[in-house]
Amino acid sequence: MKKNALFFLFVLLQNIDITFAKAPINIFHSGSAIEVGQKDDLALLCRIWGMLKYHHPAVIQGTYNWDQELITILPTYSANKNKAERNEILLKWVSNFGPVPQTPPIADSLLANAKLKPDYTWIGKSKLSPQLVNLLISVSNFHSSGDQKYVKYLADDDIVIPSFINEDGYTQMTYPTADYRLLAVFRYWNIIEYWYPYKYLTKQKWEDCLIPFINEALAAQDELAYTHLIQKMAGTIQDSHAVVNFKKSDEYNGMWVMPFTVKFIEDKAVVNSVNPKAPEAASIKIGNIIQAIDGIPVEKIVENKKPYLSASNQAVVLRETAKLLNRSCDSTSKLSIKNNDGETLLLTVKNSHYSPYTIVKAYDFAYQKDSTTFILPENVLYINAGTFKATQVDLVKQQLKKVKGLVLDARQYPRTGAGSVISLLQKLLLADKAPMSKFSSNVKGYPGLFIFSKPFIIGEANADYYKGKVMILVNEETQSTSEFLTMAYQLAPNAMVVGSLTAGADGNVTYPFTLPGGFTTQITGLGVYYPNGKETQQVGIVANVKVKQTITGFRNHKDDLLDKAVEVIVNKMD
Repeated sequence: MKKNALFFLFVLLQNIDITFAKAPINIFHSGSAIEVGQKDDLALLCRIWGMLKYHHPAVIQGTYNWDQELITILPTYSANKNKAERNEILLKWVSNFGPVPQTPPIADSLLANAKLKPDYTWIGKSKLSPQLVNLLISVSNFHSSGDQKYVKYLADDDIVIPSFINEDGYTQMTYPTADYRLLAVFRYWNIIEYWYPYKYLTKQKWEDCLIPFINEALAAQDELAYTHLIQKMAGTIQDSHAVVNFKKSDEYNGMWVMPFTVKFIEDKAVVNSVNPKAPEAASIKIGNIIQAIDGIPVEKIVENKKPYLSASNQAVVLRETAKLLNRSCDSTSKLSIKNNDGETLLLTVKNSHYSPYTIVKAYDFAYQKDSTTFILPENVLYINAGTFKATQVDLVKQQLKKVKGLVLDARQYPRTGAGSVISLLQKLLLADKAPMSKFSSNVKGYPGLFIFSKPFIIGEANADYYKGKVMILVNEETQSTSEFLTMAYQLAPNAMVVGSLTAGADGNVTYPFTLPGGFTTQITGLGVYYPNGKETQQVGIVANVKVKQTITGFRNHKDDLLDKAVEVIVNKMD
């Protein structure tokens, strides 16, 4: 891999007389009954439309507006009376886009190194006519390695990440009609089907998600229901990168904010900052537990929000819920709070107008915000990987000569980029070259095929590497680049990971893509694994020493993870 690859890793029937509708229309009316067979037919159309989008030469070259081809065929297709008529409509439609040249099949060498392969067995299982089956198989076998109308490849050496382009967000539609709601499902489902390296990790088999998505699209009676559909689709892939954004998100989450923030500790919503200017500042203290808001227990709020959150695991569900828990649609909120003495207080708080520009991150401990490196009383060096700069390598080199051990705090995203911490690793902590990971990425021209790259190697021969204990702190805030860097830290001799479940969203994120109604979202576009193939997505970086922050420790300003790391270092030295 090229030297700059690491930085790249951090920074898409001519003889059948059938008349097609000429303009977009609302094909399904409110309350209309859609039979099971019709839903199956729509699922089939979704698969065919998606395969043509990413395989048919005329489509990938940009000859057709593929959204409008779907909108145009839907009325005629949805009116079919039986399988024979359905198949005639499909054959006429697919044939209309022109001949498909033959291209060489997928090389055996690629298939032998594949992590994920495209599956076109559905073509033969869909009760299609032989002529249509042959036509669709020929489309699936067409491969072109260049950029497509709707996908641009971002590549470096053997790493390929898709970027989804030329997708219309139809921002003028706040509540799309049923045909455009189906377009949203078709677009999203096929992006995951062909371009998501972790498709095999979705909550249920991806093919089994399609009809439920179609059902919900057809049933969505208003803007809120459609919003929930988009959020549920993104939530189904369990990817903490797959955040959904839309114009009314602030209105949806609440335009008022309570005078405090929370984080979940021991599964409880614990106050971690209070607005000192709020009248309630004297009654609400850091460390208090929010038990209920407006009569709804916090546990129920978490349960209600979970289906609409993009989260790789439960730790991220709680992390993201915490960001929304203090939002409200009213100027006042009624709270049930357990104070630090164990007493339950019932308070009504005045909320202020929400503005994203006034949100200030609440750090658990002051040194996470302000400090980069210092020596603890136990003669252990602490380095905040979130703020570390490459210019500090020489300072750290001198400090390491006189300490018992090193703690690398990976509970923040590196603010100065990954390169600073890589400099620390390669110059001071690694003994030699070593494979730290391998990737699965798409192959140009082969939608749905993900192959393993050669191992990613870092380090160089270094007899002067640090030979003491290295403790790496992680928790649910350790995500993406921070997780990837933690894999690198683990290569240091005598390294151990201390903490709790990380975010489980490793690998490059794609550029955002749009869905009808002005929604944008994104996905992890590169699979990341340990050199032996062990997963990191969803499971995160697994700690050698498992420890979680406690409420008691937090109230007493004790960093339980840091204390455990120091304890391990000191005990090992004794």
